[in-house]
Order: sequence, then C-alpha cells, then structure tokens
Amino acid sequence: TGPPAKPPAIAAPRFAKNENKQAIQEYFEKNAGGICCKDIRPAKITPCNRCVEIAAEAIEKLDT
Repeated sequence: TGPPAKPPAIAAPRFAKNENKQAIQEYFEKNAGGICCKDIRPAKITPCNRCVEIAAEAIEKLDT
C-alpha cells in the first residue's frame, strides 16, 4: 500500500490520551483551517510553523 491520499498535517492526536484525540483534532482544524497540508497550504493562511504552534496549543489546552 502507498501513503494515505490525504496525510494529516497534525500528528498531535497520536500523542494524546484517547479521550482527547477528537477534541485536539477539532481544535487544530478550526484554528489551522484544515487537517491536511493539501487543504491548508494552498489557502496561504496558516504557515507550517504556525501549524506546529497550533498543535502544541491544542495539547496544552485539551490533553490534561
């Protein structure tokens, strides 16, 4: 099998507690404008380094 058709831009849910994964993904999607780089980058709204910051914020706020 090859790589996923739409690889996620966020890996944070992989490291979160199971009960927080969905909330972290939703937070990221809301604040970054999507989950996949394919969707985020063409919009030129959220640069890669900001996506990393958003992922960190999501973990800090939601994975307690």
